[in-house]
Amino acid sequence: MAFTLNQGEGELTAQWLLVNSTIDFLNIRGNLTGGSKLFTGNSGDLNGGRFTFNLGVLPSIMVFYRGQNHEIVTEFGESHTFGSVDSDHGINTWSHEAGLRWNFLDVPSQGLSFAIEGAWLKHTSRDFSFRFLRVDAGDTILQFSSPKEIRLSSLSDDGWRARLIGSILFGDSFLLNFWAGYETIDASSAISTTISYEPIKKNFDRRYSIKEDQFHLGIGMIWQVLPRVPVEFYYDYLHLSRSEHATGAPNTSALARYTNPEGLTPESSNHIFTGKIGYWLTPNLNINLEGKLMTNQFLGIVPHYNNTITSRFFHQLYGYIGLGVGYAF
Repeated sequence: MAFTLNQGEGELTAQWLLVNSTIDFLNIRGNLTGGSKLFTGNSGDLNGGRFTFNLGVLPSIMVFYRGQNHEIVTEFGESHTFGSVDSDHGINTWSHEAGLRWNFLDVPSQGLSFAIEGAWLKHTSRDFSFRFLRVDAGDTILQFSSPKEIRLSSLSDDGWRARLIGSILFGDSFLLNFWAGYETIDASSAISTTISYEPIKKNFDRRYSIKEDQFHLGIGMIWQVLPRVPVEFYYDYLHLSRSEHATGAPNTSALARYTNPEGLTPESSNHIFTGKIGYWLTPNLNINLEGKLMTNQFLGIVPHYNNTITSRFFHQLYGYIGLGVGYAF
């Protein structure tokens, strides 16, 4: 929303994020693994937390920090190229967002408010690897006596975002919010392998960089259904353009789809829906339940997932539930 906290006021919220076989938002985990030979076991499970801190530092100026840590389970089964695949338990990611919001126009008589927001963004992921005993490169099939490994490393990105936010208050219980923004991010990743066969090794020992520009349009509402029960709905449309570059020799084999920059999935938009309901136990303490749905899993949200290896694993509908507690002071 466009409003800011009063000088000296603060808010702190913590949420537990979860997807598993019992808590499966819109059966997304079931659809991800159902009928798939590649994804098995608990693939699609998510466990993590989100932390939000807001503080009014000057009249009409607020600073904020939003951090999220989550791990997505990726248990692999059979692959046409690599046969039986073993992998690390999952991909663990930290997201950071810190910035400032300035409410530059507030017209209480009309319930209208506008703000400008600027933020610094950073994501990092733990190295991830998968192991196998064979490779089918089309014209060459290699069989190994001990497991070989392909490792993803240096998964990180950083950038900034600017957006204009507007809010219109209708009566005492309904607030309409809308926003438009621009975001630019530079991401990196690296692929390496323990395969010693040179025609394959030289194509998998590569480094990648992504330049991503994003445009956001969104609308949302907060409805005070009961004196202690606010309900929130948000929709964010994201459109991005990106370019990926790689160092190392170009891959001309049947494995090119894994390592060539042109193998990046072509999706360029995401629709993000968020719903949230809260209950204020006291004037300062609340509990909340949130659901998030993305039509392209983390597309434009965690850019370093979008390299030629991981983009094929994370292009699908996805969502999760968040259980939280908030404190205002």
